Amino acid sequence: MDINDLFDGIAEAFRQHQAETAGQAQTSANPTPLDLGRKQKLRKRRRNWLQRRELNKIFRKGSDC
Repeated sequence: MDINDLFDGIAEAFRQHQAETAGQAQTSANPTPLDLGRKQKLRKRRRNWLQRRELNKIFRKGSDC
């Protein structure tokens, strides 16, 4: 391996890093709408509440026996 191959490898790694950084910047420049995030949070909160409610029902039935 000569010095030119080494520099070519470094340049290629740098180009890949630039492409990844540009992709991340583009992703952060286009955030999801706030309403969508709120709806997802509400769905998750409701799902967790329903799961806790079902678990409470199961434990109450077990303690009644």
